[in-house]
Amino acid sequence: MTKQLLLLVSNMSLNREVAQRQDRAKTILASLGIDYIEIDGADPENKDARIELFEISGRPLQYPQFFLVEDVRETSFLGDMEEVEAINDASSLPQDVLQANPNVLTWDRVMTEQDNEIIFLMSSTPGNLKTMQRQQRAQMLLNARKLPYFCIDGAEPRHKQNRQTLFDISGCTQATYPQFFVSRNATRTTFLGDWETIEAITDATQLPEEVLEANPSILTWDKVLAA
Repeated sequence: MTKQLLLLVSNMSLNREVAQRQDRAKTILASLGIDYIEIDGADPENKDARIELFEISGRPLQYPQFFLVEDVRETSFLGDMEEVEAINDASSLPQDVLQANPNVLTWDRVMTEQDNEIIFLMSSTPGNLKTMQRQQRAQMLLNARKLPYFCIDGAEPRHKQNRQTLFDISGCTQATYPQFFVSRNATRTTFLGDWETIEAITDATQLPEEVLEANPSILTWDKVLAA
């Protein structure tokens, strides 16, 4: 799936701040080599397009605005200048920081169709032997099946905010490990389950194809990681 950036501007704006932001937007996109479509909202010929884009963003009469156009011609709102500045700043973060923060938007994540990944939330200081064994077993299972995943160590202070975010997503009220999540296209994270869930998915993945076809609600790894 290909994506293209759409930049909505007003070339007739007399507002100095708006003009500066529009120039800044074009400078950023040019420096990154990002191709984009520019629509001048002040041009009467673009009235219908302008109205449609304002309806998508819910921010009428604001410039500049940024949108993503998919190859199926679906258009979604990306953000205003402040949000795009945040994306631009995040794109310079170290890779380990970005891996630990899968919901942070960067230009690569915005413009590239990302594969879904599993987030493996574990603790390097497990409170009991059962937790340690489950974490070891989980990592062996993920590696053996060559599933795309990355670990977040909830015991590390630098991951405190990420850990709490994941606990909020899972609804966990106390430190429970391991937990598993799916980062979907690097933009949205959903809770997959605990160790028992992972075992059930692994077992189901080995069922005969005719059984899976007759039971479409059964989760397998292919279904979990499907777009």
